[in-house]
Amino acid sequence: MRNFANGSLVLCLSVSAWLVGCGDDDGDGDNNGKDSGVQTDAGPRPDGGGGLPGMDAGRDAGLDSSTPPPVDAGPPSDAGTPITDAGGSIDAATPTSYSVALTTAQESPLCASAASGATGAATVIVSADGSTIEVDLSYSGLSGAAAAAHIHAGASGASGPVVLPFAAPLTSPIKKTFTAADYLAASGAPATFAAFVTSLKAGNAYLNLHTAACGGGEIRGQIK
Repeated sequence: MRNFANGSLVLCLSVSAWLVGCGDDDGDGDNNGKDSGVQTDAGPRPDGGGGLPGMDAGRDAGLDSSTPPPVDAGPPSDAGTPITDAGGSIDAATPTSYSVALTTAQESPLCASAASGATGAATVIVSADGSTIEVDLSYSGLSGAAAAAHIHAGASGASGPVVLPFAAPLTSPIKKTFTAADYLAASGAPATFAAFVTSLKAGNAYLNLHTAACGGGEIRGQIK
């Protein structure tokens, strides 16, 4: 507060620490500012600043006005990153399928009475859980009607016991799904159906067809 003119109080507010010209210094009461006017920046402030108050707010806040503000790039993208199973693998259990060719030459012992054109083919499918064995068997050219058909336990070139017999009728094609209820735990064979399935997968089982002329078997095929 600097002057009192005509009973009125003229309040001069500082525009900056160095702008002070306000009031009637010439004493004529007209407040024309001839004796002072509005001062411009008279030089550096004692605190090293200059200009209007607030102009140095950025500097006071520790910000460099010459450096652009950081740009928020958003959350990191995971595009292209494959999502993997925590366990590292997927259960790949599937049925096991075998294509079996039945011939006279595979019989042990060979049947001298076998027809020269006797042949057969089968598809054997073991379920993924090993609970079933599905067989689709066809044949032709036998010396006579099929008298019996079986799955035997036994390695290639050797005879083995019957473990899974086919029921009549035995006309081609023969289709059957075997389970543990059908299994014959014969002497020399695996003790259980599950153990036989394991043995079959190792190549120790075969199919064969019997006729009246070839009681031991006319055509045979190893399941492998």
